[in-house]
Amino acid sequence: FLINGAREEIDHFIDQLLQSAEEEVVSLPLFCRYLAMTVYFATVEYLDSIGCHADSFWPPELRPKSNASTPEEVRQYVRQVVGQAIELRDCESKKQQRDLLIQAIGFIDEHYPDESISLDRIARKVNISPNYFSAMFSQEVGQTFVEYLTSKRIGEAKRMLRQTDKRSSEIA
Repeated sequence: FLINGAREEIDHFIDQLLQSAEEEVVSLPLFCRYLAMTVYFATVEYLDSIGCHADSFWPPELRPKSNASTPEEVRQYVRQVVGQAIELRDCESKKQQRDLLIQAIGFIDEHYPDESISLDRIARKVNISPNYFSAMFSQEVGQTFVEYLTSKRIGEAKRMLRQTDKRSSEIA
């Protein structure tokens, strides 16, 4: 759930989690505390695996407490912990996406004169699929890869026409 779940699905996830145990067990305070601890440690381990080290910015109120001893207290605690984890996951994902985009744009800006530059080549350079790169680029930059590359080349051609003695045929 931490990998693919959405914020609006948290309550359904908690219901499934609690329903997977017998009702007499769920009502035991020890089980409730165990469940809260298990969710906490699984969440911290997941966040560490994606590069979000929970111990450095995890709010103290989300650290496990011994007072989560009823199903409703566990439900509330798990909702907070998983909600925070999803928020951090989404933030980290956007950061990684932004870093890839910055790397790709840097590569384009450096290699735009190269006639062999292509969407596939850049996607390979940043190690993502061409389809994903194309969609991400268009969404974040506001123009397609080809439009961006063409704009970059035209801008350089304009600069060269104004600032150099080269003829337009040479620049073209």
